[in-house]
Amino acid sequence: MRKLIQQVLILAVFVLSSLGVYAQTTVTFDDQGWYQPQDITADLAAGIHGFKFAFTTDNPNSNTNDFSYYFNRGKNSTGAIYTEYTAAGQTITITKADNSDFKFNSFWAQGANDSNVGVKIEGFKNGVSTGSQTIGALILGNPVTTNLNSNFDNVDEVRLTDEGSPNGFDAFFDSFEFSDAISPDDADGDLAAGSGVSEPVGIASTLDTSGEAIDMFDFTLSDGGSGDGLAMTVSEIVVQVSGTSTDAERADVTWRLNGNDASNVTGSYNASANKITFSGLSISIADGSSETYALNAYYNDNSSLIEDRTFILSVDGDTDVTISSGTTMGSTSSVNNGSGSTIDITASKLAFTTQPTTSTSGSALGTQPVVTAQDAFGNTDVDFTETVTLTESSAGSLTNNTQAASNGVATFSGLTYTASADQESFTLTADDEASGSNLSTVDANSVTSDVVATKLVFNTQPAPTTVESGATTDMTTDPVVQAVDANNTVDTGYSTGIALAEVNGAGSATMTVTGDTDGSSSTVTLTPTSGVSTFSNLQLNYTASGSSNETFNLHLVD
Repeated sequence: MRKLIQQVLILAVFVLSSLGVYAQTTVTFDDQGWYQPQDITADLAAGIHGFKFAFTTDNPNSNTNDFSYYFNRGKNSTGAIYTEYTAAGQTITITKADNSDFKFNSFWAQGANDSNVGVKIEGFKNGVSTGSQTIGALILGNPVTTNLNSNFDNVDEVRLTDEGSPNGFDAFFDSFEFSDAISPDDADGDLAAGSGVSEPVGIASTLDTSGEAIDMFDFTLSDGGSGDGLAMTVSEIVVQVSGTSTDAERADVTWRLNGNDASNVTGSYNASANKITFSGLSISIADGSSETYALNAYYNDNSSLIEDRTFILSVDGDTDVTISSGTTMGSTSSVNNGSGSTIDITASKLAFTTQPTTSTSGSALGTQPVVTAQDAFGNTDVDFTETVTLTESSAGSLTNNTQAASNGVATFSGLTYTASADQESFTLTADDEASGSNLSTVDANSVTSDVVATKLVFNTQPAPTTVESGATTDMTTDPVVQAVDANNTVDTGYSTGIALAEVNGAGSATMTVTGDTDGSSSTVTLTPTSGVSTFSNLQLNYTASGSSNETFNLHLVD
């Protein structure tokens, strides 16, 4: 039977220790053999049950006891202590007999002559106040037990002070309950820069799956291990975001936290606060140890990125890390990823971001093409500076067809196509320098070039060139007239009537031709077909002004 009892007792002590129960002392005053109203000032000052009670007053009275014993005025009609009945300004100072720290739990009190107006209870550690509480007026027959708050968990001195009663405390005190001091959690947690990531790290625009996520930023959480025996438990980490990136671009990134106790936990970006929050964490840094955590990222939308914009990430342990229990953070400084991670875009193709349109042969295109170096998702590679050359495979020719790219964009000006025939279609092909990235060629939309006549020409000169004055000559070679541009290319859409008239002669001429439309004998007019007029069956009668030979010309008028 005795062995069984011992085993039970040992188990009970073990359970209590594991639950953190501290040794408790209750100081009462009916077990010292005192009588009423014995002066017990010296006894209390020397110590009772390991605690000292000292009395001071601003208005001492040598005719009264500082502390007196009353046998039936304490808790449950047991013994109690009573202070002298004099004036305001009384203090009871409580310390441990060995001057060690303690926890002050509670005490019992009631009024004596109903002049008490309240009591202030204040804790101290190394002469510095840890906090205070107050209770209202104490009434005889209406006792109260005052339970102290956490300000009294670790003190080396407690002071009870009357709140201005004309007769001091004028109260009975009993059952002062104390226990071992509860050491506060060590505030030696720290957050410092990690060493596993060479920051800053660029984020390539092609990283768009979780498997391609890249570590951008790391930091180390540590518990200083100063002796509290407690781990530092983290429930939330906030990463501040700045830099030149937009809120939209920050939201285009999936941010994840990874480390010993966090396996790719996805954070939530708050645009109004410019921060990424990782909540619901269960990170536990063992006492005296450290763990490194990294922030990795990949794009959830990589279709509208601007190269070289930055994500500057920072975290400060004492403001951005939420400790749920155990060791708390000390004073820390913010750590960051330097100048910030950049959006990195590498061109994999050329694209006509502005298509060419409106070609008049021999003139600059109405809409000049713009060629951009892009990645597979249409983002511009602003570091691309190669020269882009435009070619075409039609019979015509190009001028001003090379342009160096600036910030990834080649903007052409003065690009001209000269057609070999009216309504000739051509397709521009863009190519970069073979010595550079050597991207694949790309074709623009097809463009049709319009020849616009600027002049009329004799494609076939009339014959003969000598005629008899006054006689009608049937031309053996009928003239053929074309409407052409500056490059003598026929404008097949030209349909304005072409007139043939005599000029520069002193005499006069009459003409006829098949299909004449003007009704005048001095001129003949034909409507061209596909920009060409053939003056068939042309007959000319020129009468000289005198008896001498004369020279004249046939002139074209539209």
